[in-house]
Amino acid sequence: MNVGLYSLKNMTARKIGKLSRIIQKIFPVNDIYTYSENIPKQRISKREGLKKIIQDYNEGKVDLIVFEKLSSLGSDACIKGKALELLMKEKVKFFIIQENIDSTLEIGKQKIQILILIGEKQKEMNEQRSRTSNIDSREMKNVFIYTRVGNQDQLS
Repeated sequence: MNVGLYSLKNMTARKIGKLSRIIQKIFPVNDIYTYSENIPKQRISKREGLKKIIQDYNEGKVDLIVFEKLSSLGSDACIKGKALELLMKEKVKFFIIQENIDSTLEIGKQKIQILILIGEKQKEMNEQRSRTSNIDSREMKNVFIYTRVGNQDQLS
């Protein structure tokens, strides 16, 4: 089995060695290929490393994609949810070491669906906060602030 190890940042040889030993304890591994991003805060659509590892999976170069931890997919719930949704849509077999999530097992699929729902909820909350912020800023243009200077009120 060939494994693709994905990270949002470049990994040191020591880190790759440590993760390789962990992966080899869990799966029968022939080779491990590493994929990483140069800029970790990019949108899912601009993540070349993620695109490449999925492409290599679809072409049969890797049989399984491994992530060290859930945060390897992104920094917030919305981005993680989108990444997981993409992996599930592509029918990719993957494993997240730290959270012990295996996309091939039923319990793993349920955990993934929960994480996707959390990401969608986070996106809704962000959009709601953005709409509320826009309304507040428009309303603030019509608000006059009175300040008291000495014994007189002043309009600002």
